[in-house]
Amino acid sequence: MTQPSKGASIFLTLFGLPFLGGGLAFIYARLLSRGNFDAFDIFASIMFGSVFVFIGGGLIYAAFCGYGLLKQQAAREESNPLSPWLWRLIGRRAARKVKTRKVKSPPGYSPFSAI
Repeated sequence: MTQPSKGASIFLTLFGLPFLGGGLAFIYARLLSRGNFDAFDIFASIMFGSVFVFIGGGLIYAAFCGYGLLKQQAAREESNPLSPWLWRLIGRRAARKVKTRKVKSPPGYSPFSAI
């Protein structure tokens, strides 16, 4: 079985940690010194720090979820080694059945079709 590489997820996690840590440190430092600033400055600085927290958290989340998806893909490839068409997941659209064959048009198209 081909195991997915952990290197990419480790790299992405290590790349996201400074963003997450820096954003949290910035928010913490601003909250400690809130006596010197008015409410808008504190709110703006928390929003600024939150951007970095979300970037770092998103990178770490993507690393963990991406590694999980790679493990699932490797399991599918191992279960059907001679049938590559079975390696793909069937999406939501492919799994649904067609309810009607009538093509529905949005109501906004009718004025433009007269022109």
